[in-house]
Amino acid sequence: MSQETLEVIMFLNLNWDLVTLVDISKAIEQSKSSDDAGGV
Repeated sequence: MSQETLEVIMFLNLNWDLVTLVDISKAIEQSKSSDDAGGV
């Protein structure tokens, strides 16, 4: 595997991790707000 290919893979993995973190934080925010609304 070339160095460029490795860099692209690392870059994509980093972006994927960021997307996953954003999704998780959104889910946490939604569960918090639903708890505040009386546990609906």
